[in-house]
Amino acid sequence: MKEMISEAPFFTPVYYKSTVRELFERRFKVIKIVSGSAEFSTQGKTLKVNSGEFAFVTPGSFSRIKMIPASRLPFRMICLNISDKFLTSYLRQNPSGINTSGNKVSNFEKIENDAYLEALYSSLLYYSTYNITPDDNIINMKLNECMYILKTRYKLNLFSQFTDQTLHPTSLEEFINNNYMYN
Repeated sequence: MKEMISEAPFFTPVYYKSTVRELFERRFKVIKIVSGSAEFSTQGKTLKVNSGEFAFVTPGSFSRIKMIPASRLPFRMICLNISDKFLTSYLRQNPSGINTSGNKVSNFEKIENDAYLEALYSSLLYYSTYNITPDDNIINMKLNECMYILKTRYKLNLFSQFTDQTLHPTSLEEFINNNYMYN
């Protein structure tokens, strides 16, 4: 199995002791905690996600994730990273492809467990359990399946950051002014 990269479209880390990572979120993520629990923190907000629960993470902020193993099991999660490149391609192929109605999600939020999402992640668990790295075509199919599920089963505006940027491009100067502090 290839080395796992946290920004890869399919990421399945395993930790045997409590581990904390701080990172800048670059991609949209749909995460399922398989065993243990995770605490996501950013900008004074903390979200705890337990085994069997799903979380949606938006890009564009620094976050801290604490991964806590269960009493007899390691911490395991399955993460699908959804890149801007994938979203752009998805929008070209599916002009009505991203739900932009409903409440906007910022930073991270639990999303309801759903039979379709559970089925998708059960299929991904097989790859993780048997140390199999799915090829690019399978990953692309799984990302498309995930997008279809999010679009048809959830009433949240999950990709508002992406669609806002796509519909209203930001100049470099505006981006720097909005995202960086001055001395």
